[in-house]
Amino acid sequence: MASYLDDNNRYITPWYRMPQFNYYRVYTYGMKGINQKGEYAFIRSLSGLYIYHLPSLISYMENTVSTAKNCFTVATKASHLESAVDQNDMTYAVISGEDRCILGIDLGIPEAINALELVPRKQSAHRLTGAYIQYSTFSETGGFHNIHTIKADLKNDQRTTVSFTNKKKARYWRIVTRTGEPIVIGDLRFISK
Repeated sequence: MASYLDDNNRYITPWYRMPQFNYYRVYTYGMKGINQKGEYAFIRSLSGLYIYHLPSLISYMENTVSTAKNCFTVATKASHLESAVDQNDMTYAVISGEDRCILGIDLGIPEAINALELVPRKQSAHRLTGAYIQYSTFSETGGFHNIHTIKADLKNDQRTTVSFTNKKKARYWRIVTRTGEPIVIGDLRFISK
């Protein structure tokens, strides 16, 4: 039994962060055991038995989640992702998706965030109007809850702070646009004011 799934000794994901392909939600129930038979992992939990096809899980994690520094995207194409969090407004990340763009930050530890600071670049401000600010205590891939919707008061090439009421601590924070059109982000920070 192992607490991490791996492929040829490469770290893939801890068991509790695995997406449930059959339910499309994060595995959150107490684990009683994990076994592997061939290409399948069997997880016994307080709520039942969950079966994962390991090649599909590995492919999902490798092809769906992109990370750089503490920044991540999910099912979104990104170039220069690390530039979104390098605290330099002059460098930027370009993000695009099929029907939405997802850009987030893994804070490493849960924090109660109540503001988003960002610098939209190259005419991206209007594409961020209506985007959701979301948090998750589980992983980059699931368990997210909407906490705020970005209004239309963003300006291109200017640092803007979007404040909202929150006392909930979470490790993963992200913005999700309502369109897959490219957005260009010069800086992205989730902060506690």
